Amino acid sequence: MKKLRAEVADADQLEQALRCNAFEFIYAPEKLLNKDTLFKEKIIAVPNVFLGDCEDKTLSRLTELEKWGFQKALAHTVGHIPLIQKAKMMIYGGMRLNITNSLSAEFFAEQDVRDFIVSCELTTAKIKALKCAVPFGVIGYGRLPLMVTRRCPVKDGRPCDNGKSCGKYLADRQGKQIKTLCSNTVELLNPDILTISDKTDDFSTVDFFVLRFTDEKDNIAFSILMEANCKIEKLEGLTLEIAEILVTIFKNLYAISLGIKHPNDIVYQGKKIGGILTETKLQGKMVRYVVIGIRYQYQSRTAFSRNK
Repeated sequence: MKKLRAEVADADQLEQALRCNAFEFIYAPEKLLNKDTLFKEKIIAVPNVFLGDCEDKTLSRLTELEKWGFQKALAHTVGHIPLIQKAKMMIYGGMRLNITNSLSAEFFAEQDVRDFIVSCELTTAKIKALKCAVPFGVIGYGRLPLMVTRRCPVKDGRPCDNGKSCGKYLADRQGKQIKTLCSNTVELLNPDILTISDKTDDFSTVDFFVLRFTDEKDNIAFSILMEANCKIEKLEGLTLEIAEILVTIFKNLYAISLGIKHPNDIVYQGKKIGGILTETKLQGKMVRYVVIGIRYQYQSRTAFSRNK
């Protein structure tokens, strides 16, 4: 199985990602980090994208993070590399380095970049052809940025630094919502969510997948990809079996009594608080892979706390 990493946009997502043992590393905006942040060794600090008028501020912040025990930082551009080096942190390359071929990959490897995310513009054929001495990964899930700006177009060009969507959106000619992700900079997010969970065979040369969380709110959602190599009949009742396992875990670890509403809902005191979805990928008459998706509504923890 490929290694998984998470990229988060806000404090709730960071908390949830740190609770999940599935992630090798977590890309987190530097403003979310402090000396009390747990699992510093798993975090790759993400500085501001633009450096034109804030190089000194970025270097000062990276130096502070290094003193607190953070070891890794993301390079969006070539200009980030010397700043991360001066802060005595390890360099990890982001997709905005726009690494598209073996020559550019080797160049950044020579700059002490430990690993990198390839450009999201690459085709699967070009990713397969990529040769490099350091590991590399791809975005495996999430909304890709259409554009990065300094000011928020939803707020008529005024600066925006609330770390979340403004609550409004732009729309394309087909009426699809183009949401904004606002921080020191503003990302216009693709209305379509990228997912490659059913195409992992096409990325055999890739070392890791990045799950990019942006505007996902108030739930914990994740998918598990498993090799099956069996007939479909053998998987009958799998969804219910997974639900029963979850109910047992909550009962034994948290003394919380959940219920199951057939076919795939998890309920608490009669209200739905989560669900399970299983999908299969067939090869002939055999099931090659099973994707198990689990979602739990994060705001339900307050109801749990009141009733414990």
